Amino acid sequence: DYQATYVSIGCDWMLENINPYTGQPFATEGEIQKCHPAGTIVSERDYNPMEQEFCKDQALHPEATRIFGPYRQPVRSSENSTTHELWIMTAGLAVFDRLTGHFLGCTGVHFLPSAIERDLEYAIFNKHTETAFVRSDGRMVAGAGWKPDDQMNGIV
Repeated sequence: DYQATYVSIGCDWMLENINPYTGQPFATEGEIQKCHPAGTIVSERDYNPMEQEFCKDQALHPEATRIFGPYRQPVRSSENSTTHELWIMTAGLAVFDRLTGHFLGCTGVHFLPSAIERDLEYAIFNKHTETAFVRSDGRMVAGAGWKPDDQMNGIV
């Protein structure tokens, strides 16, 4: 049993950037007030994708499905209150109202790079084959010899 958390980036980015479909900021001051301030540790029970870096990336690139990460996601055990981090990635795209162009939110499918590696290895028939999951910039995300570091955060 665990309780996941995330660190909010806040929603100021929605005022600082212009929605390409409306020519206005992505959100109003009132909508931004509903967000947790940047740096706040938030329980997944109060999850708001607008407070996540992957959502900001999707909104700023509205014409494309984006794959973001890997990035660290803290997970806290409710049994002994210890915290550890998982490396995860998120794939998705921003959602806009087709009539008004207003930004509605983001979609996201979260996955573990290690699970991709495991699934690739399971699917291989030749025991002498090694698998790797590689970002578009050529950096390995999962596979033999992968060592996560703080430089991995970002867009695939």
